[in-house]
Amino acid sequence: MLFSLRELRGIEARRVEDEAAQQQARAVAAAEACRLADERRRADEAARRAAEEAIERHARETLALRLREEELRVREAEARARADEEARLASEQLTRELEAQRAAALAKRPVWLGAAAGALALVLGVATFVAIDSHRAQSESEKSLATIDGQLVAAQRERDAALARAQQAKLELGQLADRLAALGTELDQLDRQIKTANSAAERQVLAERASAARAERARLERDAAARREGFHGKCPPDKPLC
Repeated sequence: MLFSLRELRGIEARRVEDEAAQQQARAVAAAEACRLADERRRADEAARRAAEEAIERHARETLALRLREEELRVREAEARARADEEARLASEQLTRELEAQRAAALAKRPVWLGAAAGALALVLGVATFVAIDSHRAQSESEKSLATIDGQLVAAQRERDAALARAQQAKLELGQLADRLAALGTELDQLDRQIKTANSAAERQVLAERASAARAERARLERDAAARREGFHGKCPPDKPLC
C-alpha cells in the first residue's frame, strides 16, 4: 500500500511537471509568434518605406529633368530667334549697301557693277553662314533633348526595379517568417517528445533533430536580419542615386 501511494505521488508529480512544461512551451510559442509577427510588421513597414522613397526620388529626378529640358528648349528658341534676327539684319544691311553701290555705279561708271556683284556675293555668303550656324545650334539642342529622354527612361526603369526588389524582399521575408514559425512549432514538439521518450537512443535521435532545427532557425534569423538591413538606404540626401 505504501508503494502504491509513492507511485501515485510520482505520477501526480510528473503530471504537474508535464503541465508546467506544456504551459511553458505554450508561453514560449506565443512569445515566438509575437516576435515573428512583429518582425513581419517591421519588414512590411520597411518595404513600404523603401517603395515610397523610390517613388519620391523618381518624382524629384523627373521634375529636375523636365525643368532642364524646358530650360534647354527655351535656350534653343532664344538662340534660333537671335540667329534669325542677326541674319535678317545682316541681309538688310548688306542689301542697303548693295543698293547704294549700285546707284552710285549707275550714276558714275560701269566699273562699279563689278563691286556691286561682289557685294551681292558677300550678302549670300553671310546668309549661308548664318543658316549653317542656326542648323548646328538646332542639332545640338536635339541631341541634348535626346539625352534627357534617355535619362528619364533610365530613371523610370530604376524606379520600377526598386519597387520590384522591395516586393520580392517583402515576399521573401514573409516566407522566412512562416518557416521560422514552423520551426518553432517543430522544436516545441521535439522538446515534448524528448521528455516522454522511452529510451536514451530515442532521446538522442530527437535531440539531434532538435539541434538541427535550432541551427536552421538561427540561420534563417540571420538571413532575415540581413534582408531587413538591405532596406536601409546608404545614399546621402543630395545624391539619391549613388
